Amino acid sequence: MSQGFIQLHRKIQEEWFWNNSKLSHLMVDLILRANHEPKEVSFKGQKRTINRGEHITTYRDLAQDLGSSKSTIERLIKQLIKGGELEIIPTKATHIIVVKYLSLIHISEPTRPRLISYAVFC
Repeated sequence: MSQGFIQLHRKIQEEWFWNNSKLSHLMVDLILRANHEPKEVSFKGQKRTINRGEHITTYRDLAQDLGSSKSTIERLIKQLIKGGELEIIPTKATHIIVVKYLSLIHISEPTRPRLISYAVFC
């Protein structure tokens, strides 16, 4: 799970949830968990595509990972849904869509070799 990195845009600090430590912690965690590219997974015997900015988990797993109760996570996610930050696709687990995923992370151009210039002073 903890492979790679994301570049989180500073404008996240201007979002309405930022000054609430529990909401901001949950949002950053969900951004970190979200897929960075589409991926096909098997869920309950059915093939499902999890797109960029989406993640499948359970409230119980989130609660355990974040050291909170399941009811606290449910309440926080409801606030983030009401605020337009998240959407939920109903499944047996919780399929979370981070609505502003692309605007909250920085996606750099594909890496390519760069020419390095050297100046020689005599």
